[in-house]
Amino acid sequence: MSWVQWTNYLRDRAAASERGEVPQYAYVYFDIAIDGEPVGRILFRLLWRDCPVTTENFMALADGVKGYGYKGCNFHRVIPGYIIQGGDITKGDGTGGKSIYFGGGTFPSENYLHKHNQKGLLCMATFGPDTAQSQFYITMRDHTLSHLDKKDVVFGKVLEDPENVCQKINDLGDVAGTVHKDVRIVACGTTTAPKPS
Repeated sequence: MSWVQWTNYLRDRAAASERGEVPQYAYVYFDIAIDGEPVGRILFRLLWRDCPVTTENFMALADGVKGYGYKGCNFHRVIPGYIIQGGDITKGDGTGGKSIYFGGGTFPSENYLHKHNQKGLLCMATFGPDTAQSQFYITMRDHTLSHLDKKDVVFGKVLEDPENVCQKINDLGDVAGTVHKDVRIVACGTTTAPKPS
C-alpha cells in the first residue's frame, strides 16, 4: 500500500464512519494464562466508529486473519499502577510488532479523540510519531495520564474482567517494567456485544 493509497483509505474509512456505516463499537476477547494456568477472560469494547483503522487492525490481529496475530503473544512490560503492555507478536520483548497494513509495517496514528483519563483504557503503544503496529497497553491508573495524550491512540476499554485478570497481570510487574511470570494470550478473537444482565 502506497502513502497515496493509505491517505485514500483513511479518508474512505472516516467518511464511512461519518455516514454511520461503521458500527459504533466492536468487541474482542483475550483468554489469559499465567505460567500456563488459565486465569480468565478480558473483554474489550473497541471504538470502531471513532477509530476504524486502529480498531480494524486490532480485530484482524485478534482473529489472525492474515496468518499472524495475538494468539500466543505475551505481555512483555508491566509497570504496576501504570500500564500493562503486550502485542509484540514478532519478538515478544517490546522491540517488534506487526500490523495488517503496509505488508506488516507501522502505520500512522489515526487520531487523538480520546484522553488517557481512567483505568482500563486500551491504547496503541508506539515508538514515536506514526509508528503504530500490533503493540498495545491497558491503563492501570484511575486518574489522568495526560502525558500520553496526543502520543498514543485510545481506541477502546476493558468492558468486562470478572476474574480481575488485569489486576493479576499488574501485580506481576515492577517499576522497571519487568514481568516476573509468563503472561500469555492463549485464545482471542472478535465476538458479539454482551447481553444486558
